[in-house]
Amino acid sequence: MYKSDEFTYDKIVMNGISDMVFVIRIENESEYIYKFLNRSAMEGTELTHQTIQEIYN
Repeated sequence: MYKSDEFTYDKIVMNGISDMVFVIRIENESEYIYKFLNRSAMEGTELTHQTIQEIYN
């Protein structure tokens, strides 16, 4: 059996999926907020952890 801190969904989504994963919340028609980016998304774009929670138009 796995220890709970070794096998978490956050780690799986962040490091275990080779496709880019973006979770974005749309505030209105012109503003959006990144809620989550996995490692592949950050490596394939110029986005970083600092991007999360910033508002973009």
